[in-house]
Amino acid sequence: ESGFPDLEKEFEPNILNSTVYIISITLQVATFAINYRGHPFMESLWENRPLLYSIVGSLAVVFAMASCVMPDLNEQFSVVMFPDDFRTVLVQVLMADIVLSYIADRVVRFLFGQARLRRELRT
Repeated sequence: ESGFPDLEKEFEPNILNSTVYIISITLQVATFAINYRGHPFMESLWENRPLLYSIVGSLAVVFAMASCVMPDLNEQFSVVMFPDDFRTVLVQVLMADIVLSYIADRVVRFLFGQARLRRELRT
Protein backbone atom coordinates (compact mmCIF):
# COMPACT_ATOMS: atom_id res chain seq x y z
CA GLU A 1 0.00 0.00 0.00
CA SER A 2 1.30 3.45 -0.92
CA GLY A 3 0.15 5.24 2.26
CA PHE A 4 -1.97 7.73 0.32
CA PRO A 5 -5.75 7.83 0.80
CA ASP A 6 -7.87 6.62 -2.09
CA LEU A 7 -9.70 9.78 -3.16
CA GLU A 8 -11.89 7.87 -5.61
CA LYS A 9 -13.21 5.47 -2.97
CA GLU A 10 -16.90 5.70 -2.05
CA PHE A 11 -17.63 7.24 1.36
CA GLU A 12 -18.19 4.62 4.05
CA PRO A 13 -19.70 5.81 7.32
CA ASN A 14 -18.09 4.42 10.44
CA ILE A 15 -18.12 5.14 14.15
CA LEU A 16 -15.15 7.52 13.94
CA ASN A 17 -16.36 9.82 11.16
CA SER A 18 -19.93 9.74 12.54
CA THR A 19 -18.71 10.79 15.99
CA VAL A 20 -16.51 13.56 14.60
CA TYR A 21 -19.41 14.84 12.50
CA ILE A 22 -21.84 14.94 15.44
CA ILE A 23 -19.34 16.55 17.83
CA SER A 24 -18.27 19.16 15.27
CA ILE A 25 -21.88 20.19 14.56
CA THR A 26 -22.57 20.46 18.29
CA LEU A 27 -19.45 22.57 18.82
CA GLN A 28 -20.37 24.93 16.00
CA VAL A 29 -23.98 25.40 17.09
CA ALA A 30 -23.04 25.79 20.78
CA THR A 31 -20.28 28.27 19.94
CA PHE A 32 -22.64 30.38 17.88
CA ALA A 33 -25.46 30.27 20.44
CA ILE A 34 -23.24 31.01 23.43
CA ASN A 35 -21.32 33.83 21.75
CA TYR A 36 -24.40 35.52 20.33
CA ARG A 37 -24.66 38.76 22.34
CA GLY A 38 -27.70 40.53 20.98
CA HIS A 39 -28.19 44.08 22.26
CA PRO A 40 -27.05 46.80 21.61
CA PHE A 41 -26.18 45.89 18.01
CA MET A 42 -28.57 43.01 17.29
CA GLU A 43 -31.84 41.57 18.54
CA SER A 44 -31.55 39.33 21.56
CA LEU A 45 -31.78 35.61 20.92
CA TRP A 46 -35.26 35.55 22.50
CA GLU A 47 -36.45 38.32 20.14
CA ASN A 48 -34.89 36.71 17.07
CA ARG A 49 -37.27 33.73 16.92
CA PRO A 50 -36.07 32.29 13.57
CA LEU A 51 -32.50 32.14 14.87
CA LEU A 52 -33.62 30.66 18.18
CA TYR A 53 -35.70 28.01 16.40
CA SER A 54 -32.83 27.12 14.07
CA ILE A 55 -30.43 26.68 17.01
CA VAL A 56 -32.91 24.58 18.97
CA GLY A 57 -33.82 22.58 15.86
CA SER A 58 -30.18 21.95 14.97
CA LEU A 59 -29.43 20.72 18.48
CA ALA A 60 -32.54 18.52 18.43
CA VAL A 61 -31.45 16.90 15.15
CA VAL A 62 -27.91 16.38 16.46
CA PHE A 63 -29.15 14.80 19.69
CA ALA A 64 -31.58 12.63 17.70
CA MET A 65 -28.69 11.38 15.58
CA ALA A 66 -26.43 10.85 18.59
CA SER A 67 -29.09 8.94 20.51
CA CYS A 68 -30.18 6.98 17.39
CA VAL A 69 -33.88 7.54 18.06
CA MET A 70 -34.62 8.02 14.35
CA PRO A 71 -32.66 5.44 12.32
CA ASP A 72 -33.88 6.96 9.02
CA LEU A 73 -32.37 10.30 10.02
CA ASN A 74 -29.03 8.65 10.76
CA GLU A 75 -29.14 6.89 7.41
CA GLN A 76 -30.00 10.14 5.60
CA PHE A 77 -26.94 11.85 7.13
CA SER A 78 -24.71 8.76 6.73
CA VAL A 79 -24.27 8.40 10.49
CA VAL A 80 -23.86 4.88 11.86
CA MET A 81 -25.98 3.47 14.65
CA PHE A 82 -23.87 3.68 17.80
CA PRO A 83 -23.54 0.87 20.35
CA ASP A 84 -25.60 1.51 23.51
CA ASP A 85 -22.67 2.26 25.85
CA PHE A 86 -20.99 4.53 23.32
CA ARG A 87 -24.28 6.32 22.60
CA THR A 88 -24.73 7.11 26.29
CA VAL A 89 -21.21 8.52 26.58
CA LEU A 90 -21.58 10.53 23.37
CA VAL A 91 -24.83 12.18 24.49
CA GLN A 92 -23.26 12.97 27.89
CA VAL A 93 -20.22 14.52 26.18
CA LEU A 94 -22.46 16.66 23.97
CA MET A 95 -24.48 17.90 26.94
CA ALA A 96 -21.34 18.53 29.01
CA ASP A 97 -19.80 20.51 26.15
CA ILE A 98 -22.82 22.79 25.87
CA VAL A 99 -23.31 23.30 29.62
CA LEU A 100 -19.63 23.74 30.49
CA SER A 101 -19.07 26.09 27.55
CA TYR A 102 -21.97 28.23 28.73
CA ILE A 103 -20.67 28.28 32.31
CA ALA A 104 -17.13 29.11 31.18
CA ASP A 105 -18.45 31.94 28.99
CA ARG A 106 -20.44 33.45 31.85
CA VAL A 107 -17.56 33.18 34.34
CA VAL A 108 -15.07 34.75 31.93
CA ARG A 109 -17.58 37.42 30.94
CA PHE A 110 -18.19 38.24 34.60
CA LEU A 111 -14.51 38.33 35.54
CA PHE A 112 -13.16 40.17 32.52
CA GLY A 113 -16.15 41.74 30.85
CA GLN A 114 -19.08 43.54 32.39
CA ALA A 115 -17.92 43.41 36.03
CA ARG A 116 -14.46 44.71 35.21
CA LEU A 117 -15.92 47.48 33.05
CA ARG A 118 -18.23 48.56 35.89
CA ARG A 119 -15.30 48.67 38.36
CA GLU A 120 -13.20 50.74 35.96
CA LEU A 121 -16.06 53.19 35.40
CA ARG A 122 -16.51 53.70 39.15
CA THR A 123 -12.87 54.63 39.73
